[in-house]
Amino acid sequence: MEIAWSVSESAIDSLDQLGNNDTFSRNPWERTFTAGDRGKRLYYSLRYLTREGASHWSDVREVIIP
Repeated sequence: MEIAWSVSESAIDSLDQLGNNDTFSRNPWERTFTAGDRGKRLYYSLRYLTREGASHWSDVREVIIP
C-alpha cells in the first residue's frame, strides 16, 4: 500500500495538497507524531501497489491525532 498524507490545521480536499508519501506492507500503518501535532487533523489517501501497477487513489480522508 501507499499512503499520501499531511498534518494540517486547514482543510485538505485534494491529493495534490498531501505532501508526504510512505509505502507499507503491514496493517495498520503506524507513525508517531509529536505532542505539538495533538488535536490537529491528519489527511490521507491510499492506493494499492501490485505487480500490475498502482490502483487509483482513494478519496482524501481525515482523522484527528489523539
